[in-house]
Amino acid sequence: MAGWTILLKTPRGLERVAASRAEELLGEGVRAVPAPGGALGLVILEGPGNAEEARRRLEEELMEAEKILPVEARVSATLEEICKAAAEAAVKHLKPGETFAVRTTRRGRHPFTSIDVNVRAGACIQEATGNPVNLDYPDKIVWVEIVGSEAFISVTDGRVERKKTYPGKPDITALLAKISVAQVPYTGDLRGARKVGERIGRAAQTFELRERVIAPFKTVDAAEQAEFIRGVME
Repeated sequence: MAGWTILLKTPRGLERVAASRAEELLGEGVRAVPAPGGALGLVILEGPGNAEEARRRLEEELMEAEKILPVEARVSATLEEICKAAAEAAVKHLKPGETFAVRTTRRGRHPFTSIDVNVRAGACIQEATGNPVNLDYPDKIVWVEIVGSEAFISVTDGRVERKKTYPGKPDITALLAKISVAQVPYTGDLRGARKVGERIGRAAQTFELRERVIAPFKTVDAAEQAEFIRGVME
């Protein structure tokens, strides 16, 4: 498909939810592939139009995505092809003096490790740009996402990695796992009830809450409540 490719990194188990929501947000012509080749925590998006607009819309509205990576290159998963593509992408995005780091995730069997990719690609980038490496707090990150026989290359601001974590930040996942949410059902138009239910269900999944309790405070129409619950459980 001509146009752009974007990778979404999601919590495991939310690939289909994120894919469906992304297609809904970005509209006609967008194709989402959840868990390609069985790769959990990953969605491949392809679509027409402006890649930056698509990225911004996803950043603002797709809560299921932990990271949104616009793809600069899609190449064979060999060290040679990855190094070449990573260096070319870095030349486009790194400014003089900016630091960088390479982050690699492999899915599948390969005759090299993720560390091998980081080292080789990092050396190729340094040779091409002269920019220094900073593994802890880089200005830019070169992402190498390997899925079977393919490798996807992306370059982002280093702050993408630090949005949700920083030195000394407390881990609140244990607290979230203890929280129960009581939700008054949305009733009225059946389609509207379903849509609101879907959004509430996705939010609860994203934050990995302990449970969701549907708690009507007055008599409600059974069909309307049922449609709302179907949306929550989707």
